[in-house]
Amino acid sequence: MRTPLPLRAGLSALVAVAVIAAPATVAPARAQAPDAQAPDAAPPGLQPPDGLPPGVRPLPDLPRPDPRAPTLGEPPAELPSARPHLPPGHPETDQQTAGRPEPKAEPSLDSLFADLAAAKDDRRAGQIADQIQRRLAASGSATIEVLMGQAQAAIGAENLPLALDLLDAVTRLQPDFAEGWSRRAAVHYQRDDFGKALADLEHALALEPRDWRTLVGLGVVLRTLDRDEAALKAYEAALAVHPRNEETKKAHDDLAAEVRGLEL
Repeated sequence: MRTPLPLRAGLSALVAVAVIAAPATVAPARAQAPDAQAPDAAPPGLQPPDGLPPGVRPLPDLPRPDPRAPTLGEPPAELPSARPHLPPGHPETDQQTAGRPEPKAEPSLDSLFADLAAAKDDRRAGQIADQIQRRLAASGSATIEVLMGQAQAAIGAENLPLALDLLDAVTRLQPDFAEGWSRRAAVHYQRDDFGKALADLEHALALEPRDWRTLVGLGVVLRTLDRDEAALKAYEAALAVHPRNEETKKAHDDLAAEVRGLEL
């Protein structure tokens, strides 16, 4: 039996009204449930303030620093030593330094010249002579060292005028440096200026009379000037300082033979 159209229309309208009204009747029941709570809800006492979206928990308040607490202050400029400073002679200091070799003091020029004169063999004499030469060549001035190096390079290049200018500056800036006078005397000799060479050698020997190289140079200049007796004495003085210098011995012996032959 078919339902009349007016009745079917009334039933459809009734169903539509029931569907629309259904959420309004169910929602209050959920809100009134005693134990229901949103999973992201903040615990009691930490309710989100106004302005935060639902479900966002505020950070807990950080503890405020105690003004009475001590501060670190500025770091020390230098950390204290882990070990206290102990005075010399303390037993622990002696234990720390035991076994350490003490620095060897550099020998004086006087002791080096004494050892050179008493050397028992040529090898030892050569070692001592090298030490003395290094000591005499040390001016203690960076400027003088540069000038001396440049002068030596000029001599090697046979630029004697330049070498002479440089050595003039050396003797002017450091007049007590015997090596400068001796080196300039060699340049004067190469320029055949024997008078100036002799004067510079005498000045150098006044500053350091034990330099056997300067004494030998003096003997060479004196022999060039035909002053053989004076040259022989200069060679003898050089051998008294460095008895094992073979070149000096030969120059002395050759000149001594000539002088004796003239005497005979």
